Amino acid sequence: MVKRGRLHTYELVRSLHLKWPTAQDAIRRLLKCNLIRYAGEEPGEKKRIRRIYVPTEWGILLVLGETVRRGNWEAVREIARSNAHLWPPVLGKWEYFEKKGVGEEARERLKIVCGTIPLVEHWDEQSGTRDPKKALEGWTEEFFGRYPWYGNREKQLEWCRAIGEDPELYELVTAIYRKFVEEHRLALEKYESYLNDLSQTRKEGEK
Repeated sequence: MVKRGRLHTYELVRSLHLKWPTAQDAIRRLLKCNLIRYAGEEPGEKKRIRRIYVPTEWGILLVLGETVRRGNWEAVREIARSNAHLWPPVLGKWEYFEKKGVGEEARERLKIVCGTIPLVEHWDEQSGTRDPKKALEGWTEEFFGRYPWYGNREKQLEWCRAIGEDPELYELVTAIYRKFVEEHRLALEKYESYLNDLSQTRKEGEK
């Protein structure tokens, strides 16, 4: 469904070799967890009406996480190609990363991020009610803020060149790192203040 964008119950029965009640139960559970949504009807065979379902943003992200964890990178490429609009800085740039020779780096970064996307067995009704856009903001910072090849100067420069040659990515990533720098500056100020307090109380105790 994630690759095709839509599916009806009969296709689910046929493609997964399920019995009709099992397929209907699966559809109900997916709807309840907000992983798919009803998208209308179309005429089927023998004048029957087919109900059409499409994956929600959460449904796509859940499948992406599972696919990455299984190491099926060809399927990840297909998901990225058909759902680039959902996560433009990552899925929308997936072919660009590969063209620039930093596909391996992108895969390693996505592995890190997908560690935070819930597994199927840990998915519950509450998970489906969260705002995917808010989650994607955090995952974007995680994707571009990590260092899979920390200490490897050559790979780091290759990644930086790929980012720098794309105006959208350059603007996004520099904004992320400016935020990191400011957060660390504030943290350092707190640590320095704490050290000063320790030093001051030490001196007072020695008097």
